[in-house]
Amino acid sequence: MPILRKAAKEEPREVKMKAKVIKGVLRGHSLIEIHYHRLIGVLRKNIIKGTFDLKLEKPINIEHYSTKQLDHRMVSGYNVIDAYLAPIIISSGEKKLKCWAIREGVPIYRNDILEIISSKNIREEFGLKDGDDVEVTMFLLPPKRGMKMIKHKIGKLSKIKRG
Repeated sequence: MPILRKAAKEEPREVKMKAKVIKGVLRGHSLIEIHYHRLIGVLRKNIIKGTFDLKLEKPINIEHYSTKQLDHRMVSGYNVIDAYLAPIIISSGEKKLKCWAIREGVPIYRNDILEIISSKNIREEFGLKDGDDVEVTMFLLPPKRGMKMIKHKIGKLSKIKRG
């Protein structure tokens, strides 16, 4: 009989990258306004109705960093993700600020642009203007194994011919 071992719990991996402050398409206020009460419920804190936009040095898939989502279930049972939320830390000089990256389920930006939400005005907090450099720290989540791994194993087992 095989010995079952408990897999070691993998921790999120810290990923640091450079980013430039950019001016967005001025839709941050309306984006937050649409989801405002849901965001407060999920994040458990007040946020400014607007976003702070950054252009990352390389594109990312926000789903790999997202710890929370705004979603809803359709009558048909289909789950629709309205937005992904990922915790981040923005650093400029000696100052650091914990905040959240938000990307809509159907994004309008490329994968190298992040919209940031916070309870503080980040431009004023850091004294930033368009084109300034900042460092962004994100947390890469370990791959999900759960049911996908089980289904994969079950699928292989069911293909075995019995003699």
